[in-house]
Amino acid sequence: MKIALFGTGQMGKAIAHMIKKISPLHVIHSWDACEIPHGMETDQHTVCDLREITEIPDVDLAISSLPYHLNTSVAKVCIESKISYCDLGGSVPVSKEINKLAKENDSVVFTDLGL
Repeated sequence: MKIALFGTGQMGKAIAHMIKKISPLHVIHSWDACEIPHGMETDQHTVCDLREITEIPDVDLAISSLPYHLNTSVAKVCIESKISYCDLGGSVPVSKEINKLAKENDSVVFTDLGL
């Protein structure tokens, strides 16, 4: 399975670690707006502004561990690309907006999953 992981802070590192522990065969592509932490076993991408992401490579799932105010931008690209999406959430209005977009586009999303 190919996974896009957005956000490589404390939660992103924990998510990547657990994915690799469960199945080392998973391929993880990670994105962050700063330097990717040393030691993360991912294909690494950095961008100046994560709100400017316009495409994601061919992946099966996208996970966002970004601050909630950045989730809508990433979710929109996933929804448009028919990539299953989930995030940790943190904002009911943001989650509602993402869920509305997903419903309008018949996409699979799971928002506001928490830590």
